[in-house]
Amino acid sequence: ITEIPDQQLSIVYKDTETNEDVPLTVAVPATQITATVPEAASGLDPLILANGLSIEQTWEGGEEELAVGDAVIRSLEISVAGASALFIPPLLDSALPAEPPAAASNNEDTTSVAAFAPYPEDARVSESLERGVMSGTRSETVSYIAQSGGSTVFPDITLEWYNLESGEVESIVLPGRTVVVAQPPQVRAPIDRQALVQRALILVLTAVLVWVAVRYLSPIVRPRVQHLRERYDTSAIAAQRLAEKKAAVRDLNGLFLALEHRSKLGFAMGAELRKAITALGRTVYREGAPQDETAQRWQTVQQELRNERRAVIFQNHAGTATKLPPLNPFV
Repeated sequence: ITEIPDQQLSIVYKDTETNEDVPLTVAVPATQITATVPEAASGLDPLILANGLSIEQTWEGGEEELAVGDAVIRSLEISVAGASALFIPPLLDSALPAEPPAAASNNEDTTSVAAFAPYPEDARVSESLERGVMSGTRSETVSYIAQSGGSTVFPDITLEWYNLESGEVESIVLPGRTVVVAQPPQVRAPIDRQALVQRALILVLTAVLVWVAVRYLSPIVRPRVQHLRERYDTSAIAAQRLAEKKAAVRDLNGLFLALEHRSKLGFAMGAELRKAITALGRTVYREGAPQDETAQRWQTVQQELRNERRAVIFQNHAGTATKLPPLNPFV
């Protein structure tokens, strides 16, 4: 409901007898305008009430496989009678290309989705008024440029409107289209001949350096490496690591031999390690000894070996180890 209040309308006219301007004031009474929406059209969004409505759709391109850069043009020509064409919303704005249903439902992505860039043109609107009845037309056009290969679906467009003559809601369905874009060929990067020459020279130079090292430096380095290896094999550190390996695999005889070798190099067993080995020997050679007790004795020996590792390493490097072994290291 719209209320228009009363107003004063002032006009001036010329008297034909006196040829003078005569002012005149006319009172315009208040007016109330009431607009109602038919019950059948109450659920329409947008609300379109007209005597007639028709839409003509045209396509350009997309019937056959496209290439990247090709265009698909979708145009609509809307004609309405009994209402303004401005009441019809832009229909192509909500009809953007979408992913094909088959590719969206499958877990395996077998078909890629083609991308399109929309380029809409300005809508053209024309209206006319004849005997108090308004009518008009509006034209929409959007060009879609293919950006990548794959498949894309341009969706259907559905518009519902109320026919004032029949008193019913009618629907207009504009069918969409599936468009396939060919995958562009893979462009290989040009071969950089200068980079290839540089890599070849680096490989040749590397090979020459390796050959020189093997041919001339190997006879010099090999004896020194062998000497260092022999020194390590006869060192207390090697004996210490051998003892730890034998304890890890529970080789009691191998453990005794490794510790004996370490003792000859001046690193006798500590009191705690000697006590742990003595307890282990009693458990191993005792009949009916529980397996859990034997495992615990081995763990104790391994822990005591780890406790003596640092002393062996640092004393060996410092050269402070006693070179004369004890007379009876296991007693």
